[in-house]
Amino acid sequence: MNIDILKKKINLEEEPFLSICNCYYQLKNTCEEEKIKIMNKIYQLAKERALEITDIEDLKNMSKLILICEQLLPNKYLIEINEVVKQGNILEQIVLKTQTYLNKDQKKDMQGTCLNSTLFTRKLCKKFNLPVYTFCLQPGFVNNPNSYFHRHYFNIIKYQDSYYLVDCTYKQFFLLKRCLLNRLGIPFLASPQAGTFMLMNDKREEVAKKILSDGYIKITSNVLKAYLDGFAISYCNGLYYEEYQDFSYTTPYTDIDYEKFLNGLDNQYNHETKKFLDYQRVPLNNPHINFIKR
Repeated sequence: MNIDILKKKINLEEEPFLSICNCYYQLKNTCEEEKIKIMNKIYQLAKERALEITDIEDLKNMSKLILICEQLLPNKYLIEINEVVKQGNILEQIVLKTQTYLNKDQKKDMQGTCLNSTLFTRKLCKKFNLPVYTFCLQPGFVNNPNSYFHRHYFNIIKYQDSYYLVDCTYKQFFLLKRCLLNRLGIPFLASPQAGTFMLMNDKREEVAKKILSDGYIKITSNVLKAYLDGFAISYCNGLYYEEYQDFSYTTPYTDIDYEKFLNGLDNQYNHETKKFLDYQRVPLNNPHINFIKR
């Protein structure tokens, strides 16, 4: 069967990948070697289609295709076929759909949208049977309904045997008005937000830029520490810096510590003095402290 004839048989607009597989069954009288050669060409067409895909339903069809391919082709061809999935990145599409959903809300600073964002992402993950875990951050990494700080929600998604941190509202922590160091030391005024401290360190800045650009990042021990360092530092008020005179804006916590924090097995209050966390309730003894990083 000529590849040009097969092209015409493939309807790329309606159930494209299932129709490709139907073409395979039409080759039943072709020798196995020739059949595989033709199918390989067909999958090149699928790859071209994958690069154009923006619709989640089409991506679901792609997933069906991969399952069928595992039954139809020898293992040596599966690596090439799986490239189709990489090019039509389901996680990327989920994040894109979430960002589009948020843009409709027209709240450019993203404040107060993180819960809706994570819930929307969870719904999309369920469509693809992707494991998703939602976490809520509060000062000290404890559940405090009386906290002055807003809660922040983000997701961790398992995709293709890796874990990804997804935070589509992260930019709210980088607005200039919320990232001024001179907010430190003023009672009952929220401390500078996480973005302030993410930009003080090369590794943290790299992680921040990736999340701000793509909405997600693959989790490694360094990535988890960097992301949560920004929040942990932002939870410390001016009293902390007055007491310790430490203006390096770093933390002693490891990625293992943060895993315990997220899972409720430990928290920042077990390691630091309570009055130094969350909003500052009393004035500084020295109101002229210079909080510049050094």
